[in-house]
Amino acid sequence: MEKTELKDKKEVITFSYLQNRKVKLMPIKKPNSWRQKFKVEKNGSEINDAGFMFANAKSWITVPLDRRTGLLVSILDNTIKHRTIEYPSIELTEQEFFEKTLGLQEGDLDANKTRTLPDGNRIPDSYFKKNPVVLKNEAIELDLGRPHDMLNFKILASHFKSLIAPSFEEQNKKSTYRYVIMDIDQIMKAENHKLKIEMNAVDEFNLIKNDINKMLEVIWMKDGRVSESTNIEYVTTECYKIAKNTPELFVSIIKSPFREVKIVLLRAVKKGVISKTKEQSYRLRDGFDIGTMDIALKWLKDPENFDRLELIKDQIKLAS
Repeated sequence: MEKTELKDKKEVITFSYLQNRKVKLMPIKKPNSWRQKFKVEKNGSEINDAGFMFANAKSWITVPLDRRTGLLVSILDNTIKHRTIEYPSIELTEQEFFEKTLGLQEGDLDANKTRTLPDGNRIPDSYFKKNPVVLKNEAIELDLGRPHDMLNFKILASHFKSLIAPSFEEQNKKSTYRYVIMDIDQIMKAENHKLKIEMNAVDEFNLIKNDINKMLEVIWMKDGRVSESTNIEYVTTECYKIAKNTPELFVSIIKSPFREVKIVLLRAVKKGVISKTKEQSYRLRDGFDIGTMDIALKWLKDPENFDRLELIKDQIKLAS
């Protein structure tokens, strides 16, 4: 965070050890996958059927041990001081901030704090050992604007290299990941985007559901080959499956600027007008190679090749 100054030289504090965002800790169905199936229980919890934990099981997680020293890793800085939005009149380290905000004594958040017994023996007395984060087979929401939740988040973040994936995009990077941190705003945006795509796919399907030829073209575009059928019920079902199961793909097919020329290419291959080589390129009857799929589509769409495209269409009709 930054500090700015007004004209009267009064300092405006903008720094905070907290964050204005909410996240969810979500169990991963199993390593290297994303197949959560949540169901809402009466208490509002989102229960997940993750394979590595029973439905009502719990586990506890605290800060990890340093492999070199055998001591708990310190997750709070206790050297650099800042004035914060919450305490603008004093400078506090990160550890001091959380101790003050949570009503703890100075040094209570030392990762390896000890306590002296009446007999003079010293025993471990770490806050983190006594206050682990409870992990369940359900989503856990954390408000990082709240000190306790932010401290729990920092405990979870200390396991980003082993147990907890720091983001949805990174959850498949390690087979050891069992949970993933998801930003709630990002979840909402992703869900809204998904819903819009699904609704768009349904709208586009409704526009072509009575035209067997257009539905067939969608199937051909998806499969990459021509397959004839006059069974309207079968074609409608197969086309709807594409719209329902892969709405983004369906919409991209409908909106593709290369849709028309790709259909021509697929028909030409079906009729033997264009051949496909072992190198996956497409070759005209005169031996001219127009390249692999992406290059071939651009070649067919190029206005300079209009006459050749029309010739290919004529050859398809003659081969029918």
